[in-house]
Amino acid sequence: MKTSFNILLFFLTFSFLTFSQTYTMPTSGTVNEVTCTGTFTDDGGLGGNYSDNSDGTITFCPPTPGDLIQITFNSVQTEIGCYDYLYYWSGIELNPTIATIPDAQYCGDISAPFTVTSSSPDGCVTFFFYSDSLFSYSGWEASISCITPCTPPLAVLNDTATLDICNPNSLTPGNLTVNFDASGSSTVPGFSLTSYEWNFGDGTTSVTTTATTSHTYPNDDEIYIASLTVRDNNTSGDPLGCISTIAATRIIRVLPEPDFSNTPLTYNIDCGDSQSLTGIITSQTETQEPPVFNASTTSLPDGTGVAYTSTIDFSGFFTPGSVLSSSCYPTLSFDMEHSASEDLEITLIAPTGESVIVFNRTGDSVGPTGLGTCVNQDDDGVPGCPTTYTIVNAGGANLTAA
Repeated sequence: MKTSFNILLFFLTFSFLTFSQTYTMPTSGTVNEVTCTGTFTDDGGLGGNYSDNSDGTITFCPPTPGDLIQITFNSVQTEIGCYDYLYYWSGIELNPTIATIPDAQYCGDISAPFTVTSSSPDGCVTFFFYSDSLFSYSGWEASISCITPCTPPLAVLNDTATLDICNPNSLTPGNLTVNFDASGSSTVPGFSLTSYEWNFGDGTTSVTTTATTSHTYPNDDEIYIASLTVRDNNTSGDPLGCISTIAATRIIRVLPEPDFSNTPLTYNIDCGDSQSLTGIITSQTETQEPPVFNASTTSLPDGTGVAYTSTIDFSGFFTPGSVLSSSCYPTLSFDMEHSASEDLEITLIAPTGESVIVFNRTGDSVGPTGLGTCVNQDDDGVPGCPTTYTIVNAGGANLTAA
Protein backbone atom coordinates (compact mmCIF):
# COMPACT_ATOMS: atom_id res chain seq x y z
CA MET A 1 0.00 0.00 0.00
CA LYS A 2 1.28 3.43 -0.88
CA THR A 3 0.97 6.00 1.82
CA SER A 4 0.88 9.72 1.12
CA PHE A 5 2.08 12.11 3.77
CA ASN A 6 0.90 15.69 3.76
CA ILE A 7 3.49 17.74 5.52
CA LEU A 8 2.39 21.10 6.79
CA LEU A 9 5.30 23.49 7.00
CA PHE A 10 5.07 26.42 9.30
CA PHE A 11 7.14 29.36 8.31
CA LEU A 12 7.86 31.49 11.29
CA THR A 13 8.58 35.09 10.57
CA PHE A 14 10.63 36.77 13.18
CA SER A 15 10.38 40.49 13.53
CA PHE A 16 13.45 42.01 15.08
CA LEU A 17 12.60 45.13 17.03
CA THR A 18 15.07 47.57 18.43
CA PHE A 19 14.12 48.81 21.86
CA SER A 20 15.60 52.07 23.04
CA GLN A 21 16.78 52.05 26.63
CA THR A 22 15.12 54.18 29.29
CA TYR A 23 17.40 55.99 31.73
CA THR A 24 15.74 57.06 34.96
CA MET A 25 16.94 59.73 37.34
CA PRO A 26 18.34 58.11 40.51
CA THR A 27 16.74 59.14 43.79
CA SER A 28 20.20 59.48 45.32
CA GLY A 29 23.84 59.10 44.37
CA THR A 30 25.40 59.62 40.93
CA VAL A 31 24.97 57.66 37.71
CA ASN A 32 27.19 58.08 34.63
CA GLU A 33 25.94 56.96 31.22
CA VAL A 34 27.61 56.87 27.80
CA THR A 35 24.98 56.82 25.10
CA CYS A 36 23.56 58.58 22.07
CA THR A 37 20.06 57.10 22.18
CA GLY A 38 17.33 56.41 24.67
CA THR A 39 14.71 58.02 26.86
CA PHE A 40 15.45 60.05 29.98
CA THR A 41 12.75 60.21 32.68
CA ASP A 42 12.28 60.91 36.36
CA ASP A 43 12.50 57.87 38.66
CA GLY A 44 8.77 57.25 38.24
CA GLY A 45 9.41 56.19 34.65
CA LEU A 46 6.93 56.56 31.81
CA GLY A 47 3.53 57.52 33.21
CA GLY A 48 4.48 57.55 36.89
CA ASN A 49 5.15 60.30 39.41
CA TYR A 50 8.62 60.92 40.76
CA SER A 51 9.55 60.03 44.35
CA ASP A 52 9.68 62.31 47.35
CA ASN A 53 12.97 63.23 49.02
CA SER A 54 15.13 62.81 45.90
CA ASP A 55 18.59 64.29 45.40
CA GLY A 56 20.16 62.16 42.66
CA THR A 57 22.49 63.04 39.80
CA ILE A 58 22.91 61.63 36.30
CA THR A 59 25.50 62.51 33.66
CA PHE A 60 25.25 61.65 29.95
CA CYS A 61 28.34 61.63 27.72
CA PRO A 62 28.68 60.85 24.00
CA PRO A 63 30.53 57.69 22.94
CA THR A 64 32.29 59.55 20.10
CA PRO A 65 34.80 62.27 21.09
CA GLY A 66 33.82 65.64 19.63
CA ASP A 67 30.08 64.92 19.58
CA LEU A 68 27.63 66.71 21.87
CA ILE A 69 24.78 65.27 23.94
CA GLN A 70 21.38 66.77 23.09
CA ILE A 71 18.33 66.24 25.35
CA THR A 72 14.85 67.12 24.07
CA PHE A 73 12.17 67.43 26.76
CA ASN A 74 8.51 66.97 25.90
CA SER A 75 7.51 68.83 29.08
CA VAL A 76 8.38 69.23 32.75
CA GLN A 77 5.82 68.94 35.56
CA THR A 78 7.03 69.47 39.14
CA GLU A 79 5.54 71.00 42.28
CA ILE A 80 4.29 74.53 41.66
CA GLY A 81 6.56 77.11 43.26
CA CYS A 82 9.68 75.19 42.27
CA TYR A 83 9.94 73.31 45.55
CA ASP A 84 10.94 70.34 43.38
CA TYR A 85 13.33 71.14 40.54
CA LEU A 86 15.72 69.77 37.95
CA TYR A 87 19.16 71.41 37.70
CA TYR A 88 21.15 71.32 34.45
CA TRP A 89 24.85 71.80 33.71
CA SER A 90 26.63 71.67 30.37
CA GLY A 91 29.52 69.27 30.93
CA ILE A 92 30.44 67.00 33.81
CA GLU A 93 29.47 68.65 37.12
CA LEU A 94 31.62 67.11 39.85
CA ASN A 95 29.73 68.52 42.84
CA PRO A 96 26.03 68.94 42.02
CA THR A 97 24.08 69.99 45.13
CA ILE A 98 21.23 72.27 46.09
CA ALA A 99 23.77 75.04 46.74
CA THR A 100 25.59 74.69 43.42
CA ILE A 101 24.57 77.28 40.80
CA PRO A 102 23.37 75.45 37.66
CA ASP A 103 23.38 76.57 34.05
CA ALA A 104 19.58 76.22 34.07
CA GLN A 105 16.75 75.21 36.38
CA TYR A 106 13.51 73.53 35.24
CA CYS A 107 10.48 73.35 37.51
CA GLY A 108 6.78 74.02 37.80
CA ASP A 109 4.62 73.61 34.71
CA ILE A 110 6.67 73.72 31.49
CA SER A 111 4.32 72.40 28.83
CA ALA A 112 6.21 73.47 25.69
CA PRO A 113 8.94 71.14 24.38
CA PHE A 114 12.51 72.42 24.64
CA THR A 115 16.01 71.15 23.90
CA VAL A 116 19.32 71.51 25.72
CA THR A 117 22.62 70.81 23.97
CA SER A 118 26.01 70.51 25.61
CA SER A 119 28.43 73.33 24.91
CA SER A 120 31.22 71.69 26.89
CA PRO A 121 34.38 70.33 25.22
CA ASP A 122 33.60 66.91 26.70
CA GLY A 123 30.13 66.97 25.09
CA CYS A 124 28.46 65.83 28.33
CA VAL A 125 25.44 67.08 30.28
CA THR A 126 24.64 66.70 33.98
CA PHE A 127 21.25 66.75 35.74
CA PHE A 128 20.50 66.94 39.46
CA PHE A 129 16.94 66.46 40.73
CA TYR A 130 15.68 67.55 44.12
CA SER A 131 12.22 66.86 45.57
CA ASP A 132 10.86 67.52 49.03
CA SER A 133 8.53 65.31 51.09
CA LEU A 134 5.19 66.94 50.27
CA PHE A 135 3.94 66.52 46.72
CA SER A 136 5.07 64.63 43.62
CA TYR A 137 4.11 65.16 40.00
CA SER A 138 4.56 63.47 36.63
CA GLY A 139 8.10 64.81 36.19
CA TRP A 140 9.46 64.60 32.67
CA GLU A 141 10.14 62.49 29.63
CA ALA A 142 12.98 63.39 27.27
CA SER A 143 14.81 61.86 24.32
CA ILE A 144 18.58 61.49 24.15
CA SER A 145 20.60 62.06 20.99
CA CYS A 146 24.05 63.13 19.86
CA ILE A 147 25.01 65.78 17.36
CA THR A 148 28.27 66.57 15.63
CA PRO A 149 28.94 70.29 16.19
CA CYS A 150 29.30 72.55 13.23
CA THR A 151 32.79 73.13 11.87
CA PRO A 152 32.37 75.94 9.32
CA PRO A 153 33.24 74.90 5.77
CA LEU A 154 35.63 77.01 3.70
CA ALA A 155 34.36 79.13 0.80
CA VAL A 156 36.96 79.64 -1.94
CA LEU A 157 36.76 81.42 -5.30
CA ASN A 158 39.41 80.13 -7.67
CA ASP A 159 39.85 83.62 -9.13
CA THR A 160 39.77 86.54 -6.69
CA ALA A 161 41.62 89.12 -8.83
CA THR A 162 39.73 92.36 -9.44
CA LEU A 163 37.94 92.14 -12.79
CA ASP A 164 37.74 95.32 -14.89
CA ILE A 165 35.08 95.36 -17.61
CA CYS A 166 35.17 98.04 -20.27
CA ASN A 167 31.92 99.88 -20.79
CA PRO A 168 29.82 98.20 -23.48
CA ASN A 169 29.64 101.57 -25.32
CA SER A 170 33.40 101.81 -25.70
CA LEU A 171 35.36 100.79 -28.81
CA THR A 172 36.56 97.74 -26.89
CA PRO A 173 33.39 96.67 -25.08
CA GLY A 174 33.74 94.17 -22.29
CA ASN A 175 31.59 91.16 -21.52
CA LEU A 176 29.19 91.85 -18.66
CA THR A 177 28.69 88.13 -18.05
CA VAL A 178 31.14 86.93 -15.42
CA ASN A 179 31.90 83.30 -14.63
CA PHE A 180 32.54 82.20 -11.05
CA ASP A 181 34.27 79.00 -9.98
CA ALA A 182 34.16 77.85 -6.34
CA SER A 183 35.44 74.32 -6.87
CA GLY A 184 38.23 75.00 -4.37
CA SER A 185 35.72 75.22 -1.51
CA SER A 186 35.82 72.44 1.06
CA THR A 187 34.46 71.12 4.33
CA VAL A 188 35.67 68.78 7.07
CA PRO A 189 35.98 65.01 6.49
CA GLY A 190 32.72 63.13 6.89
CA PHE A 191 30.59 65.89 5.37
CA SER A 192 30.08 67.29 1.88
CA LEU A 193 29.11 70.66 0.46
CA THR A 194 25.45 70.92 -0.49
CA SER A 195 24.88 74.52 -1.54
CA TYR A 196 26.71 77.60 -2.79
CA GLU A 197 25.11 80.91 -1.83
CA TRP A 198 26.04 83.75 -4.17
CA ASN A 199 25.60 87.47 -3.61
CA PHE A 200 26.62 89.26 -6.78
CA GLY A 201 26.73 92.72 -5.20
CA ASP A 202 24.17 94.29 -7.53
CA GLY A 203 21.12 93.36 -5.47
CA THR A 204 20.74 89.87 -6.90
CA THR A 205 21.48 86.55 -5.22
CA SER A 206 21.49 82.92 -6.22
CA VAL A 207 21.82 79.49 -4.59
CA THR A 208 23.30 76.62 -6.58
CA THR A 209 24.14 73.02 -5.82
CA THR A 210 27.16 73.13 -8.12
CA ALA A 211 30.42 75.03 -7.65
CA THR A 212 30.20 77.07 -10.84
CA THR A 213 27.81 79.76 -11.98
CA SER A 214 27.69 82.92 -14.07
CA HIS A 215 26.06 86.30 -13.71
CA THR A 216 25.38 89.19 -16.09
CA TYR A 217 25.92 92.59 -14.53
CA PRO A 218 23.92 95.73 -15.38
CA ASN A 219 25.19 98.13 -18.04
CA ASP A 220 26.07 100.70 -15.38
CA ASP A 221 29.33 102.28 -14.29
CA GLU A 222 29.64 100.67 -10.89
CA ILE A 223 31.86 98.76 -8.50
CA TYR A 224 30.37 95.46 -7.36
CA ILE A 225 31.63 93.10 -4.66
CA ALA A 226 30.57 89.52 -5.33
CA SER A 227 30.65 87.19 -2.33
CA LEU A 228 30.18 83.48 -1.73
CA THR A 229 29.27 81.40 1.31
CA VAL A 230 28.89 77.63 1.29
CA ARG A 231 26.93 75.07 3.34
CA ASP A 232 27.54 71.41 4.04
CA ASN A 233 25.21 68.57 5.05
CA ASN A 234 25.82 68.86 8.80
CA THR A 235 22.35 69.95 9.92
CA SER A 236 22.88 69.44 13.65
CA GLY A 237 22.78 73.16 14.40
CA ASP A 238 20.99 74.52 11.33
CA PRO A 239 18.44 72.66 9.20
CA LEU A 240 19.97 74.29 6.13
CA GLY A 241 23.43 72.99 6.95
CA CYS A 242 26.59 74.33 8.51
CA ILE A 243 27.59 77.61 6.81
CA SER A 244 31.00 79.16 6.21
CA THR A 245 31.78 82.11 8.46
CA ILE A 246 34.20 83.89 6.11
CA ALA A 247 32.90 84.79 2.66
CA ALA A 248 35.02 84.53 -0.48
CA THR A 249 34.86 87.79 -2.42
CA ARG A 250 35.75 89.28 -5.79
CA ILE A 251 35.56 92.89 -6.94
CA ILE A 252 33.87 93.50 -10.31
CA ARG A 253 34.36 96.99 -11.81
CA VAL A 254 32.30 98.10 -14.79
CA LEU A 255 34.42 101.02 -15.98
CA PRO A 256 32.92 104.26 -17.28
CA GLU A 257 33.66 105.26 -20.88
CA PRO A 258 35.97 108.25 -21.43
CA ASP A 259 34.43 111.73 -21.68
CA PHE A 260 35.17 113.46 -25.02
CA SER A 261 32.74 116.34 -24.43
CA ASN A 262 35.54 118.96 -24.43
CA THR A 263 36.79 117.96 -27.86
CA PRO A 264 36.16 120.73 -30.48
CA LEU A 265 33.38 119.84 -32.86
CA THR A 266 34.07 122.49 -35.57
CA TYR A 267 37.23 123.78 -37.28
CA ASN A 268 37.72 126.74 -39.63
CA ILE A 269 40.03 125.68 -42.43
CA ASP A 270 40.60 126.80 -46.00
CA CYS A 271 40.98 124.57 -48.98
CA GLY A 272 44.44 123.06 -49.04
CA ASP A 273 45.07 123.66 -45.34
CA SER A 274 45.87 120.85 -42.94
CA GLN A 275 44.46 120.62 -39.45
CA SER A 276 45.30 118.29 -36.59
CA LEU A 277 42.23 116.85 -34.93
CA THR A 278 42.84 116.44 -31.20
CA GLY A 279 40.54 114.54 -28.96
CA ILE A 280 40.40 116.01 -25.47
CA ILE A 281 39.67 113.21 -23.07
CA THR A 282 38.55 113.60 -19.48
CA SER A 283 39.03 110.56 -17.28
CA GLN A 284 36.07 109.39 -15.24
CA THR A 285 36.24 108.39 -11.60
CA GLU A 286 34.05 105.71 -10.06
CA THR A 287 33.84 105.94 -6.27
CA GLN A 288 33.02 102.96 -4.14
CA GLU A 289 30.64 103.68 -1.29
CA PRO A 290 31.70 102.70 2.27
CA PRO A 291 30.62 99.12 2.92
CA VAL A 292 27.69 98.34 5.21
CA PHE A 293 27.54 95.00 7.02
CA ASN A 294 24.59 93.50 8.86
CA ALA A 295 24.85 90.89 11.59
CA SER A 296 22.17 88.44 12.68
CA THR A 297 19.84 89.05 15.61
CA THR A 298 21.32 88.08 18.98
CA SER A 299 19.23 87.40 22.07
CA LEU A 300 20.40 89.15 25.27
CA PRO A 301 18.68 87.38 28.16
CA ASP A 302 19.56 88.20 31.76
CA GLY A 303 22.79 86.39 32.55
CA THR A 304 25.49 87.89 34.76
CA GLY A 305 28.92 87.26 33.35
CA VAL A 306 27.56 85.55 30.21
CA ALA A 307 28.82 86.62 26.77
CA TYR A 308 26.60 86.68 23.68
CA THR A 309 28.24 86.94 20.27
CA SER A 310 27.32 87.73 16.70
CA THR A 311 29.54 87.73 13.61
CA ILE A 312 30.09 90.56 11.13
CA ASP A 313 31.92 89.46 7.98
CA PHE A 314 34.35 92.01 6.47
CA SER A 315 35.88 89.52 4.04
CA GLY A 316 37.48 91.00 0.94
CA PHE A 317 37.82 94.60 2.14
CA PHE A 318 41.19 94.40 3.85
CA THR A 319 44.38 92.76 2.74
CA PRO A 320 45.91 90.19 5.12
CA GLY A 321 47.89 91.94 7.84
CA SER A 322 45.97 95.21 7.68
CA VAL A 323 45.85 97.16 10.95
CA LEU A 324 42.84 99.19 12.08
CA SER A 325 44.09 102.48 13.50
CA SER A 326 42.50 104.11 16.54
CA SER A 327 41.36 107.05 14.38
CA CYS A 328 39.44 104.81 12.00
CA TYR A 329 37.16 102.62 14.09
CA PRO A 330 33.94 101.65 12.33
CA THR A 331 30.61 103.19 13.25
CA LEU A 332 28.34 100.64 14.92
CA SER A 333 24.56 100.97 14.76
CA PHE A 334 22.15 98.45 16.20
CA ASP A 335 18.59 98.04 17.41
CA MET A 336 18.50 96.89 21.01
CA GLU A 337 15.91 96.29 23.71
CA HIS A 338 17.93 96.58 26.91
CA SER A 339 16.88 98.86 29.74
CA ALA A 340 20.04 98.90 31.87
CA SER A 341 23.51 100.04 30.88
CA GLU A 342 25.48 99.28 34.05
CA ASP A 343 25.69 95.58 33.15
CA LEU A 344 26.63 96.00 29.50
CA GLU A 345 29.96 95.70 27.70
CA ILE A 346 30.35 95.66 23.91
CA THR A 347 33.60 94.41 22.43
CA LEU A 348 34.83 93.99 18.86
CA ILE A 349 37.00 90.88 18.48
CA ALA A 350 39.12 90.23 15.39
CA PRO A 351 39.44 86.68 13.97
CA THR A 352 43.05 86.70 15.19
CA GLY A 353 41.96 87.45 18.76
CA GLU A 354 42.72 91.15 19.12
CA SER A 355 39.88 93.09 20.71
CA VAL A 356 38.75 96.61 21.48
CA ILE A 357 36.07 97.56 24.00
CA VAL A 358 33.71 100.07 22.41
CA PHE A 359 31.31 100.35 25.34
CA ASN A 360 31.86 99.40 28.97
CA ARG A 361 29.62 100.12 31.94
CA THR A 362 30.03 96.73 33.64
CA GLY A 363 29.64 97.10 37.39
CA ASP A 364 29.09 100.87 37.17
CA SER A 365 26.29 101.83 39.56
CA VAL A 366 27.34 105.47 39.96
CA GLY A 367 26.57 106.97 36.59
CA PRO A 368 23.25 106.98 34.76
CA THR A 369 21.91 103.44 34.60
CA GLY A 370 19.24 103.93 31.98
CA LEU A 371 19.99 103.14 28.38
CA GLY A 372 18.22 105.46 25.96
CA THR A 373 14.47 105.76 26.09
CA CYS A 374 13.48 102.11 25.74
CA VAL A 375 12.39 100.40 28.93
CA ASN A 376 10.64 97.04 29.06
CA GLN A 377 10.71 95.20 32.37
CA ASP A 378 9.22 91.97 31.03
CA ASP A 379 11.75 89.16 30.51
CA ASP A 380 9.45 87.45 28.06
CA GLY A 381 11.71 87.13 25.04
CA VAL A 382 9.32 89.34 23.06
CA PRO A 383 10.71 92.64 21.75
CA GLY A 384 9.01 95.53 23.50
CA CYS A 385 10.40 98.83 22.26
CA PRO A 386 13.80 98.45 20.62
CA THR A 387 15.70 101.65 19.97
CA THR A 388 18.51 102.32 17.50
CA TYR A 389 21.86 103.13 19.11
CA THR A 390 25.05 104.28 17.44
CA ILE A 391 28.61 103.94 18.69
CA VAL A 392 30.97 106.50 17.13
CA ASN A 393 34.68 107.12 17.51
CA ALA A 394 35.01 110.39 19.39
CA GLY A 395 38.18 109.92 21.38
CA GLY A 396 36.47 107.22 23.38
CA ALA A 397 33.46 104.92 23.28
CA ASN A 398 30.22 106.90 23.21
CA LEU A 399 26.77 105.39 23.04
CA THR A 400 23.94 107.63 21.88
CA ALA A 401 20.33 106.98 20.99
CA ALA A 402 19.65 107.89 17.37
